[in-house]
Amino acid sequence: MFLAISRMGHLVGSGLFTRDIIKRDILNKVFLISIAATLMPAVAQAKPLADYLKEVKAMPEASLLTAKGGGAVDIRSDKPLIPASTMKLLVAYLALEHWGEDHRLSTDFYLQGDTLWVKGLGDPNLTSEELELVALALDKTIDLTKVKKLAVDHSFFPEIRLDGRGKSNNPYDAANSALGVNYNTVYLKRDRRGLYSGEAQTPMTPMAKKLGRWVKGSYRMSLPGGRDKAAQYFAQVFSQIVFAKQLPLEIAVVPATADKIYTHKNSLTIARVVEQLLEYSNNYTTNQLFLLLGAEANGGVVSEQAAIDYASKTFREKFGWQDFTIYDGAGLSRNNRLSTKQLLSVAEALRPWRWLLPSARDHIRAKTGTMLRISSLAGFYRDSEDKWRAFALMINDQDVTFDYRFRLSEQLGR
Repeated sequence: MFLAISRMGHLVGSGLFTRDIIKRDILNKVFLISIAATLMPAVAQAKPLADYLKEVKAMPEASLLTAKGGGAVDIRSDKPLIPASTMKLLVAYLALEHWGEDHRLSTDFYLQGDTLWVKGLGDPNLTSEELELVALALDKTIDLTKVKKLAVDHSFFPEIRLDGRGKSNNPYDAANSALGVNYNTVYLKRDRRGLYSGEAQTPMTPMAKKLGRWVKGSYRMSLPGGRDKAAQYFAQVFSQIVFAKQLPLEIAVVPATADKIYTHKNSLTIARVVEQLLEYSNNYTTNQLFLLLGAEANGGVVSEQAAIDYASKTFREKFGWQDFTIYDGAGLSRNNRLSTKQLLSVAEALRPWRWLLPSARDHIRAKTGTMLRISSLAGFYRDSEDKWRAFALMINDQDVTFDYRFRLSEQLGR
């Protein structure tokens, strides 16, 4: 499995969570972190908390807040700053609160004559493995040998580009769409055997072969273009997995006369989706949820503004927030602004789901946020009395080592 360090400093992978890929992901993380460590100045011995607090106070664009109680810390907790990927905690809360942890996102299937229709509803976790489950379900529902044509409907999402998404072919810049597979990325390898899929579970397709003309070694890329490319690639992978060949393809709106034959509920619950998007800092998944939540509050209409309005209204009305801005859910936008007081309140709201946050250290469960000259961390630390206390740290316009926020937060618990 290919992993790269993104421009936000996060490890980026396919997000396909089979056991062998998770093992490789862990090994790659260890390898990359060890390389990063060799490139950094030698890490100093842990300093007393007082020294860290003095340093944070000396940084004009930095803020730190811990939950009330013995030894509580408050440094500029009302100052709006760029949160980077700690924004994902907001979407995690909204998704869990709105849908509940057992909810499963869906995709609809229709039949009209000899044409099988797939209507995308924004499920971000339609992986190759998930399509194998779809194939089994469809085989029990209809006679697949009578299907001669495949049609896909991606109309639920407009062509959309949330603020902060770049134009690179790196996985963290994958486009959002109503219908996509493998997080709108393609993983390819080339060696003496030629060009082939980098994942045993994902078949080669005509689009993959075209995209891989210049690939050398191993490379994971986001799909170029927008929702049309995403739908086309989905259809090619789907056709190969379900029918073992490429069926003729049409991209259009499902006809009113087509019969709905099956609704596929993803095998991942919202709790599992949230856990994985936080662990892997998956921008695509987070912004898919961000857009879907906005649509449910907007009469089923997906739009960037509907998502922004829903999130902003929720935190304004339920949390009493003022002086904040939300431009995307993943934290890609540098126009996002939150204070540590606001970020800590989200962490507290996530306390019932604390186990979903990444385990950054033995006694820290928190989400990182990393961009150029931005370093954030928010979640929980376990104090000397074995109680989990919420905290939020944001450092803007300052170069600090990758490990700085972890070493600081470790001292909070002592």
